[in-house]
Amino acid sequence: MTRGSGRGIVERRVRSAWGDPGPVLRALAAGYGTAVDVRNLLWDAGVFRPARVPVPVISLGGLSTGGSGKTPLTAALARHLADAGAAVAVLTPGQEDELRLHAELNPDLVVLGGRWRVPLARRAIALGADVVLLDSGFQHRRLHRDLEIVTCNVDQAGNRERLPAGPYRERFEALARTDAVILMRRVAAAGEMRKLAEQVGALAPRATVVEAVLRPAGLCAGNAAAERVAQPRPAVAVAGVMWPESFFRWLSEVGVTPEHRFALRDHAHYDERTVDEIVSVAGRRGLVCTQKDAVRLVASVRAEIPIWWLEEDLAWGAGAGRFLAGVRRAAGLGTAGDP
Repeated sequence: MTRGSGRGIVERRVRSAWGDPGPVLRALAAGYGTAVDVRNLLWDAGVFRPARVPVPVISLGGLSTGGSGKTPLTAALARHLADAGAAVAVLTPGQEDELRLHAELNPDLVVLGGRWRVPLARRAIALGADVVLLDSGFQHRRLHRDLEIVTCNVDQAGNRERLPAGPYRERFEALARTDAVILMRRVAAAGEMRKLAEQVGALAPRATVVEAVLRPAGLCAGNAAAERVAQPRPAVAVAGVMWPESFFRWLSEVGVTPEHRFALRDHAHYDERTVDEIVSVAGRRGLVCTQKDAVRLVASVRAEIPIWWLEEDLAWGAGAGRFLAGVRRAAGLGTAGDP
């Protein structure tokens, strides 16, 4: 049984129409697309100029809305640079779940959230950062970046219509202004990734193309009540993400089959009513959710209710060595031995 909040239900209905969007969604997408195209033309023509800061800025963003793995990838790159000796600051758009998730994944790094990245970058530098990493930065062109990285969701690469007729914020051709493209897949076949790699290579020949795979790695206890359970059998699965169906499918792959599912909107707000409904269904068997949802649910749910989150394993594929070397060089950490 799948349930959802009001906005979550609307979000799912719009997504379900992406395979065959009607005239209303297409008209709205045309208006949205025109506005985005005009804005990008003004930036490309130099009418608007980005602000510069005195440290390297690396941006990781996406063409589509949600589900392309930007947050785990940004956290992984931040950890990679920090381990190489950089004082990294991660800047997010300000969504509470992403801000708290970054702080949990990399508690030793500066993590700041907000819409206006230029003052955030200056604040991060004042706090000691010598490299700034932007999460979801591709459309935020006010801050100059030294390396532009974009992730492409291979699982959703078929529909390139723009919002709200499809998942794309920008034209696929916008990849031409990138330095690196990460092809991220969760469930798509390897052949689909290779096909997309060829398309990206033709469109953005100067960009480094790298493959990566996110796979479920098992359940992690989110609170003390879950740690005391020898064999987890959560009654409820909760996903406040853009593609909850992928999360539910992953649970099945690791042998977890909750009877009830809550598919909420991306970056869902867990108000008291929503939490009470989830808890009443979960009971003492508890619930399982994404790590992004866990950072909020653990603080909102009674301590005796077990909470698990599904861990993701990031595996780099073809092109990773060259890509990571380029990231280090952009951060001022390159060595003569880098490829």
